Amino acid sequence: QSGRHDRHFYQRMWASLSAKSYWHGVIWNKRKNGNIYAEWLSIAAVIGPDREISHFVGTFSEITDNQEAEAEIHRLAY
Repeated sequence: QSGRHDRHFYQRMWASLSAKSYWHGVIWNKRKNGNIYAEWLSIAAVIGPDREISHFVGTFSEITDNQEAEAEIHRLAY
């Protein structure tokens, strides 16, 4: 965890996973070396034959450059 998201963020994420069996969005993460980066994360629940969630599968793409460019554009505009 990067420390950029509060408990409420994760509660909403898990609520979406429980209700819809998927979640996707931008999340800030931290590498082992301490660097913080942005990623587009998609998580899907895997439903077993008993119709219960057996596990989750997540995929992500790093989008740090996109986020930094967007912040710079916003800063220049305002």
